[in-house]
Amino acid sequence: YIIDPSTKATQWLKGHIKTVGATLDTTTIQDSRFATNFELAVRFGKTLVVDEVDSLEAILYTVLRRDLLRQGTRMLVQIGDKTVDYNENFRLYLSTRNPYPTVPPDAASLVGITNFSITHSGLESQLLGITIQHEKPELEQQKTAILKEEEDLKVQLADLEKMLLKTLATSEGNILENKKLIDALSETKEKSNTIQQGLEKSAELQMDLDSQRNVYQPIAQEGSQMFFLMRDLRALNHMYQFSLNLFVSLFKQALATETPGGDTSVRINMLTATLLSMVFAYTSRSLFKADRLTFGMHFVKHLRADHFDAPSWDYFLGVLVESVHGGRAQAKPEWVPQELAGAFTALATSLPQLHSAFDLGNVELWRGWMSSTACEAHFPPGRHNPFHQLLITQAFRPDRLEVAMSNLICKLLEVKSISPPSMSLQRVYESESSASEPVLFITTPGADPSQELQDFAERIVGKARYHQVAMGQGQAEVAMNLLRQCAKNGDWLCLKNIHLVVSWLPTLEKEVYMLTPHPEFRLFLTAESHDKFPSSLLESSLKITFESPPGTKMNLKRTYEQWTQEYISSGQPVRAQVMFLLAWFHAVVQERRNFVPQGWSKFYEFSFADLRSGADIIDLTTRNGRAPQWKYIVGLLENAIYGGRVDNPYDIQVMRTYLHQFFSADMVSSASGSRAKVVPGARDITLPTSTHLPDFLSIITQLPDTDEPGIFSMPANANRTVQEANSTRVLVQLKTMATAASTAKRFD
Repeated sequence: YIIDPSTKATQWLKGHIKTVGATLDTTTIQDSRFATNFELAVRFGKTLVVDEVDSLEAILYTVLRRDLLRQGTRMLVQIGDKTVDYNENFRLYLSTRNPYPTVPPDAASLVGITNFSITHSGLESQLLGITIQHEKPELEQQKTAILKEEEDLKVQLADLEKMLLKTLATSEGNILENKKLIDALSETKEKSNTIQQGLEKSAELQMDLDSQRNVYQPIAQEGSQMFFLMRDLRALNHMYQFSLNLFVSLFKQALATETPGGDTSVRINMLTATLLSMVFAYTSRSLFKADRLTFGMHFVKHLRADHFDAPSWDYFLGVLVESVHGGRAQAKPEWVPQELAGAFTALATSLPQLHSAFDLGNVELWRGWMSSTACEAHFPPGRHNPFHQLLITQAFRPDRLEVAMSNLICKLLEVKSISPPSMSLQRVYESESSASEPVLFITTPGADPSQELQDFAERIVGKARYHQVAMGQGQAEVAMNLLRQCAKNGDWLCLKNIHLVVSWLPTLEKEVYMLTPHPEFRLFLTAESHDKFPSSLLESSLKITFESPPGTKMNLKRTYEQWTQEYISSGQPVRAQVMFLLAWFHAVVQERRNFVPQGWSKFYEFSFADLRSGADIIDLTTRNGRAPQWKYIVGLLENAIYGGRVDNPYDIQVMRTYLHQFFSADMVSSASGSRAKVVPGARDITLPTSTHLPDFLSIITQLPDTDEPGIFSMPANANRTVQEANSTRVLVQLKTMATAASTAKRFD
């Protein structure tokens, strides 16, 4: 039973069976003729390779147990409802791409399980070979030639040993008087010496080549580490699973990056940084925003391990027991509030070197830092380990720990943000999607990309070539027929809410794997998280989480990536201004959900559909250059669109206040030239007076990456509770990730 996620081992096996001259049959467990193929292979002694075996079927058990019946000279075995002759030459190989197959104990005792899942060292060797093949192909060719020559010499040596033993066994009379035998022994010895010299020379050449290859070792080591850190994410959410083939593809893209000419080590460092940036962005896009900070900390801890000593990391996670000293505990300095006295004592006793290194007893040095609104960016001067600064923030300013962790990740990994660039269907379609790889949108309740996808598909391939099916009871056969039809014709297909038919998904995955699709075919899937989702489908899909982007800036970017220049300029400047107000209002009401219960009393499912409906209302009321009908806009947004989701009197009052702030004549420039008001919540942003898309994008790019509560008309301390809760969740998740990482190392 071969566990082969990359399918390379199975491909080699099939090629090897053909080269040795055996009769090979291949099939899949889902094939309608599987029982017939199995029966014929058993009867005629063929070698049968069965692909896509995620679980052992009952029809296999009698053969696996060798429940044979004897009738005279014939050996028989029961297969299903038939009794067939059993040929001793029959061989059976079962393979699966599922990296985590379920093999019950009674089946595990009947098959030999061979796991070809990749290991750290194996992947490092593979990536090193890919790197050298790209950078110095002649080295890889020499290495391959030397290995082949070495194997040939070893085979010759083994043949000589066999021939020598055969000669000795068949010799007659006195061995010392057998001239023919003595001559044969002398000849064998000479050949053996020649071969041995060839092996020694080969070893020397290998050492010389390896010294040249080792220049490229750093990128292979770091690449291997990145892949296994990505695999650890499965401990956070079952949907976070990534294939080796995907990672190798990213690795090759990074190698293709152009760098300035110069020293090889400089190029390798630049390529390693490029790979890190690509992997970080790709992985972040596949995660929910609540898990990105955890992923970033897990990544930085292992990739920049020199900044993280074990006692400090254990203290950070809360698993380090305070040291018991015979001497008197450190007295609390005046700048530390009384409620944080316990935190100071814990830090001073567990990590006393930090107390002295940071001079925590210096009141004048730390009093200003303690009262700073952005303390993580205003540490007292000194060359300190960035992670140790994070520990100080955790102990004395836990309300700023979330921002401090984000800053630490960006600084040490040299990435711009822990959030990926805003999702663009155009970019996904042009640069990443393919006919053989489904695009899986992992959604949250209330977030549905299907309408956005439909609009995009109608622009690209037309309404007639886009099909979608809402999955549910009785839709599996309809979806399967549409899948085959679309794959043949090159149409697009979207299967929505496939988490509702999770038991059918293995059948879908096998069908997609076996397809030979038209190059223009695209398959889109939408699903919420589900623990029973097939791992092989997750690994073979391009995963994108679909939820409201983190922060007002990213939210506005997402909106304006959907609104083209043509759409913005299809009316008067006042229409473009009201559209911007709607986009800002939409971002504010979505981001305010982060402050439940202070922001909203509960989590309301404001979605892109609400934004779309609001934009349609503005289109209608500003058609033909008319002035905005504020009364109708506010009324419909309050009672039918956004307000229709709100069911709490306090929240309704907040919604009404926002609507009257945003949608009024004072917010837009009038024909008389009166200046528009500043956008609510923003300090100095006024609306452009044009229909030029870059004018609005320039405003968005100037916004800060993180939002202050003032943007949402909330007090400055509203962030404190939210940040502390988020930081606590990250620490709990990091403990889970640490367990997963240690398990993976044991396998290696």
